[in-house]
Parts: sequence; structure tokens; C-alpha cells
Amino acid sequence: MPYFDKVIEYVIISHPDKDHFVGVIEILKRYKVENVIVNGDTSEIPEYQEFLTLAKDKIIEAKDNNFLKFLQAGGNSDDANQNSLVFKFIYNNKSILFTGDAPIEIETKLLDKDLESNILKLGHHGSKTSSSLEFLKQVAPDLAVISVGIDNKYGHPSYKIIKRLEGLNIKYLRTDELGDIEIKL
Repeated sequence: MPYFDKVIEYVIISHPDKDHFVGVIEILKRYKVENVIVNGDTSEIPEYQEFLTLAKDKIIEAKDNNFLKFLQAGGNSDDANQNSLVFKFIYNNKSILFTGDAPIEIETKLLDKDLESNILKLGHHGSKTSSSLEFLKQVAPDLAVISVGIDNKYGHPSYKIIKRLEGLNIKYLRTDELGDIEIKL
């Protein structure tokens, strides 16, 4: 964003794991955020409660519009990852599929939906618990983006997932290797 732009139209939090929302607390303090979409989890994590307090007047329902299509708008599992928002962002006849930390079980439930997308933000940081072969084939992205920390303690992304991407000839970019990744549609 240009330094003079202080308005953010939408912030979408896939689920209340700290690595998916904590940075947004500062964004809510520094910018005018118009709309916040969450998955409905009521996590008692103190940082999430702070986030909800800052966002309370901005929270809107996760529903489809001209540029957002929600394939999963939350859930009722005790596992926050199972409740991840899964949505497609559409702009200039291009689409990006965002999966949060949705595991393979959720991916399987989504196989009957329109998943095909130009870009896939890979599930759960490239963990072996996401990005099944069937799911990747149906999404058929030109590019996958893996959001993952350098030398993270989980060993993400999984070697198995990297090999799966390569086997399907899906190009990928990794934040641990490239830092911020900017995509222009």
C-alpha cells in the first residue's frame, strides 16, 4: 500500500490461531479498517479478545459478494483449523483461493465446489496435513504461495508437499525464501 493510503476495505481472519491474527491488532490501531470477517470462533486467547474488541464495530458476516466467494464460512469443531474460512478472491477475471489451515478432511468436503483458481495460498503453511493430491488437482493453480517462517519449529513446508507440487508442475513461491510476496492481478 502507498504510505498515504490509510484505509483497508477488508480484513479476513481465517481462524483464531495467533499466527493468523495477531499482526492485525496493530493494523486495526494504525489504519481505518472498514470491514472485518471472522469465522465465528469464540476463542478465549487474550490477544484474540483484544482483536475482537478493536474490530467489534467492523465485523460483518462472511457472505459472497462481487469479489469474494466463501466455500467454508466457519464451522463448529473444537479444532480451530477445521473451522478455517476458505474463500476465493476474484479480481480482473483471476482468482486466488485462500484456505487458512484447513486440513485434508475439509479439503475433501470442498471437492464438489468450484475450486479452480489461478493462485492457491497453500493450506497450513505447506504442512502435510493439507494440500491433498485430489485438492491440488481440482484447484489446478498456476502458482501456489507458501506462507511460512524461516527455520520454523514445525519443519514447514513438508518435503512431501513440495514434491507433490513439483509432480503436478505447479510453480510455488515461499515466504521463508523470498520474504514478502506481492501479487498483482
